[in-house]
Amino acid sequence: MKLTGMLDTLDIRLAQARAGRLGHLDFLQVLGEDEIARRDSTALARRLRPARFVEPATLEAST
Repeated sequence: MKLTGMLDTLDIRLAQARAGRLGHLDFLQVLGEDEIARRDSTALARRLRPARFVEPATLEAST
């Protein structure tokens, strides 16, 4: 399934769950959010690479 986003944060999330900060459903939800964030980041990087921007810019920087 290629869930490397989950794999990257699994140890941190397990520690949080063991410390009582995450319940079962919260644990699964946060792992899913970690995976979605990694996929979004990878997709953005994949689209930016061919654009060959010299310097990254944000909307906040252009105001």
